[in-house]
Amino acid sequence: MHSVSKTYALTGARVGWLVTPPGVDEVLGKIQEATTSCVNTPAQHAALDALTGPQDSVRDAREVYRERLRASCALLDERGIAYLPPTGAFYLWVDVSHASRGDVAGWAERFLIEKGVAVAPGSAFGDGGEGWIRICAASPWEALRRGLSALPAPSRPS
Repeated sequence: MHSVSKTYALTGARVGWLVTPPGVDEVLGKIQEATTSCVNTPAQHAALDALTGPQDSVRDAREVYRERLRASCALLDERGIAYLPPTGAFYLWVDVSHASRGDVAGWAERFLIEKGVAVAPGSAFGDGGEGWIRICAASPWEALRRGLSALPAPSRPS
């Protein structure tokens, strides 16, 4: 499964594809027909141009995101904030359970209002995400640094 959303910064295009073993395509085709149809023409042209055009921007963006993730992880380590090391995307999964106290969605909303920093509450991704937030490292570094610096660090034993 792949799409042009993140790799080519075409999140609004909603163009993707799926490669399946023989026979699975028939079942998935029926599901797709009932749920998704008619990718608009401009999105199809944008996806085609992205896939067949120069790929330098993909490499450059990957390096920028890799550096932002490295710097973000270093900042979180310095502040003693737990996170899961990213393994493929430009998102950080950060533990704020020490601050959210069982309501990470409510905490994320207050964090936005009080600190002006938007994060995705982990509970939006399922029950296992309670106490965690997702942070996008594709943001400009200064905004990312400011947001990470605003996160509450856990109390350290004295």
